Amino acid sequence: MEALASRRSTRVYTPRSRTPRSPTGSPTPARMASSSPPVAGTSWTAEHVMAVGRDSTDRLVEQPADTPGRYATVFSMRAGEAIAFVGIVDVCVLQGMATVYEQCVGARWQRVYSPTSHPLASIRAISDDKETGEADDGEIDAIRALWAQRAGGVVVVVRTVQCGLESLGRVSPHADVFKLRPLAQRLRAQGGAEDSDVEAEVRLNAVLGMPGFAPVLYVTTDLQLLRVPTDWTQVLERSAQAPVQLNAAFAQVPPVYVVAGAQGLGKSTFARLLTNQLVSRFGRAFHMEADLGQSEFAAPGALTLNLLDSAVCGPPFAHVGQREPYHAVYLGAVTPKNDPDRYAAGVAQLARAYHEYPAGDRVVPLVVNTQGWVRGLGLDLLYTLCEHVRPTHYVQVHDMQGDGQPLLDFDALESCDPQVTLVSAVGGDLAAGRGQRLAAPELRTLALLSHLYQAESTSVSGIGGMQHIERPVWASHVALAARRPLAVPLSDLIVWLGDEDVAASQLPRALNGTLAGLVCVARAPGVSAHEWSDAEIRGLRNDSGLSDQAAAELSEQGARILLRSQAKDLSIPHVVYGHPNLRSTTFTTHVLVRSIDVSAGVAYLVLPPIASALLDRVIGLVKGPGAGAFGIEVPAWAMVDGGYRERAMGASAAANRRPRRLARAAKRQKFVEQADETNVGIQEAPYLSVEVDE
Repeated sequence: MEALASRRSTRVYTPRSRTPRSPTGSPTPARMASSSPPVAGTSWTAEHVMAVGRDSTDRLVEQPADTPGRYATVFSMRAGEAIAFVGIVDVCVLQGMATVYEQCVGARWQRVYSPTSHPLASIRAISDDKETGEADDGEIDAIRALWAQRAGGVVVVVRTVQCGLESLGRVSPHADVFKLRPLAQRLRAQGGAEDSDVEAEVRLNAVLGMPGFAPVLYVTTDLQLLRVPTDWTQVLERSAQAPVQLNAAFAQVPPVYVVAGAQGLGKSTFARLLTNQLVSRFGRAFHMEADLGQSEFAAPGALTLNLLDSAVCGPPFAHVGQREPYHAVYLGAVTPKNDPDRYAAGVAQLARAYHEYPAGDRVVPLVVNTQGWVRGLGLDLLYTLCEHVRPTHYVQVHDMQGDGQPLLDFDALESCDPQVTLVSAVGGDLAAGRGQRLAAPELRTLALLSHLYQAESTSVSGIGGMQHIERPVWASHVALAARRPLAVPLSDLIVWLGDEDVAASQLPRALNGTLAGLVCVARAPGVSAHEWSDAEIRGLRNDSGLSDQAAAELSEQGARILLRSQAKDLSIPHVVYGHPNLRSTTFTTHVLVRSIDVSAGVAYLVLPPIASALLDRVIGLVKGPGAGAFGIEVPAWAMVDGGYRERAMGASAAANRRPRRLARAAKRQKFVEQADETNVGIQEAPYLSVEVDE
């Protein structure tokens, strides 16, 4: 193994990462009694700043700096300066070059999400001698004209954003992740506060701050700062500059990166940064998510292959469910432990879909984010993944406590001889124990709620035939239980139960109020063994619903199928004790089965907005294994609005202050919220009946 590492690995070890300079003109923070003194998050000299607002005719105009509710802020930076912040903003650069999340920003708006639950983003000025090119937005040209007479440097524009994600705390226990607590409160938790430090951050926010954008002067122990290690930067730079390899036929070989390592070392962050670099270089890149528990672009429980043509700047819950997968396989669990064969088959199908992608003369690279289970069966699955993906580059993230050797022996794999690179785990704030790091179940809940509470958006585009919501919006003020569902005839659906043995008579009860995977006919080029036309998809249904032949053709071989014709009840769905066909079908999104109306033969589904354009291809639902088998489920408190949750939690806290006997009785009490005489809580009836207006 030592010979293997020395022969094919490139190991660069830099234990300390870059630290921004202290802000000019601001006092250096005094050493506190705490073992973790605050870290400088912003190094910026306030030379030139311009506030932008709108006049009575909705025209962009310059405003005084102290005008409340400004629309945008324009400021210049020197090369090497950085501004860390909390919030949701659109960023563009009018002059020079700057980066956010290690991604270069040009003269077009880049949406950036920087919550306190994850390492904070920073706007870093790189160079002031680069032209940004022509803007693709009229507002950018108008702002450039307002700034025209001012000094140079790296000129950055930050525009406020109100998309609804900042209000996700109404339905989540992790409230206000996009709000920055005052520095006095943050420093007080560390054992003291200096008046000069507090005044400096107040001045900084008075100059730059606006709704949705709160600059951070000092990164206290309740925050994290994203500081990319030097060896990460070297790998990212090589990926953006290294020549494309050629095979024996002198054809270009697209780069295929597999990112591996144990849990909690920063694999997902590195894979996201690497994908952004490859998108910037090649225009397009694939991202394969092989971590069921912490998916990047879909809610947990699915293996997904996504085609990207733009960078993503933010944590997964900020962009989950906004892209139609190029191809995906739904397992409904957060780990492959209970069904490793299905996981391996899904990985093989996604790898086949990538290798059969009709790229033409275009080079389309692939980044694979693997799971953190790297021992025993998990290591065997990692070997299986590499056999099918055939990586050209293998990047392993490791901590300094290990032996520093690759997890895999690639001599044991045929036709797989990648360049092996070992990089250190993300350090700095995380290693120092800074920040309110959320546990894996909390991150999954946050991603799931963000996915389900998205609202319809008009900014929908497509890449390679796949739908993409460019400017997503959220509506957390409308409870899931109060949303108007889509009525789908049961006769038009196939219900795949996997390995569960549920009697057909109990199927409505088993599906009612659960989270399921929405399955569509696969249409991505090269994925399906048969290219489905629109007429053929329509031909899957007849006058009585989905045909028996379609149910058999769209299910895996060997599955046990209870056809509607056999049950002599044409109002029920086809029930399959097995899984969907991996090549003919694809998972699209999660849906909430709001209710089942057996008498009417209708299922009421709450669908995320990405599914709106795919309804003609929907063919069925996949039921997950349930919470007892590492399955995905929606928390009961997430089904109702924030006011209900707050009152329920407040009543529970009051009960805990009473005698123990009364407290136990209060915990058994059910809270039901009545709003406009409509029950939006979770009912105890066998089936939730919902009346849908015509």
